Amino acid sequence: MSLIDKKLWKNFDWPLFALIIVLMACSLVFIANTQAEPFTGEEVTLLDYFARIDFELVLLQLIFFGVGLAAMVVILFMDYHSLRDLSKLIYIINLALLALLFIIAKASRGVQGWFAFGDRRFQPSEVCKITLIIMSAKLAAEAHDRDGGIKTFRDLFHILAYAFPPLILVMLQPDWGTAFVYVVIVASILFAAKLSWKKWLVLLGAGLAALPVMYFFVMEDWQKNRIDVFLGLAQDTQREAYHLDQAGTAIGSGGLTGKGIFVPGAMAQLNLVPEDHTDFIFATIVEAIGFIGGCAIMLAYFLLLIRCLYLAAKAKDSFGSFLITGVVGMMGFHIFENISMTMNLLPVTGIPLPLMSYGGSSLLTNMIAFGIVLNVAMRRPQKRHMRMTNTAIDLE
Repeated sequence: MSLIDKKLWKNFDWPLFALIIVLMACSLVFIANTQAEPFTGEEVTLLDYFARIDFELVLLQLIFFGVGLAAMVVILFMDYHSLRDLSKLIYIINLALLALLFIIAKASRGVQGWFAFGDRRFQPSEVCKITLIIMSAKLAAEAHDRDGGIKTFRDLFHILAYAFPPLILVMLQPDWGTAFVYVVIVASILFAAKLSWKKWLVLLGAGLAALPVMYFFVMEDWQKNRIDVFLGLAQDTQREAYHLDQAGTAIGSGGLTGKGIFVPGAMAQLNLVPEDHTDFIFATIVEAIGFIGGCAIMLAYFLLLIRCLYLAAKAKDSFGSFLITGVVGMMGFHIFENISMTMNLLPVTGIPLPLMSYGGSSLLTNMIAFGIVLNVAMRRPQKRHMRMTNTAIDLE
């Protein structure tokens, strides 16, 4: 059914779209906050504020959002069932891109995960999250529609067989943060597809057994050192905890209501928080708007996820429901991991905060993901209205 059909607009989920716009507006403000030069005088005007802000990253983020919005519109024109038909082709192309990284891409900060195009970079592992959602949702829906859920190990292994190749390629980059996102995506869809607790025990046992093997034989030394420092098993001789220390100081200095935006002496303006516009942007947010503001941001994310779960429950078929479930798993883990690592509750993994951290690949992935959610929502069953006539009651 085409988007031109006005009936589809009746199911367009404006509350979800409004939350996306609000979070993006916050992103632009707080990225600008991290790019402002510190003030030395006490009395400043509004023009002084704008004169001291480097808008380059803000404009780039706005461009990335525009590209993502265009991608969202294209997706809305499609019937989401076409994604199921194209799933294998999309999977093969994305898998080829991940493999090609090891041939032509150069490592950046120890990770071989980006294609460079001049000053811009593209991260195929980000878009592969969408690919994995589509493929896993398709296979889970086939099993669910046939048997009422994933009843056999054959169906389970079928899904895992498609999940492992991109997972292994990303782990070899090595980008373990993204690899964990893949695991959560698949796990969330398996949960929605009613995987039995016995099979969950098998998966959990296999995962626990693999942990020491990965730690001793697969992880790089810097990755193991980051975990050891977090667990208190090693001294921080390489300053692995510097990011966490600075982020914690910024969060603590924000207090209950925050220092304010573009405030002289703030750690955001003094560049004292590493990656303050990307991985650790939440620390500068709390510094600016305090504990109350940070809670407001987390509430917005909570409403975003709850709205998506509501739309998953309203989907007209299992494939649509599983698509949204995969998006919720991806977004939920990103939000939980990013905020938790910022507060030193989890090890640093380099996972960005959705719709908030600066970055083209992650923002494009987020917009495509929400485009899929809105697509499924628009094509859910129409509400039936009763119309009284002189002779009968018609349903339309």
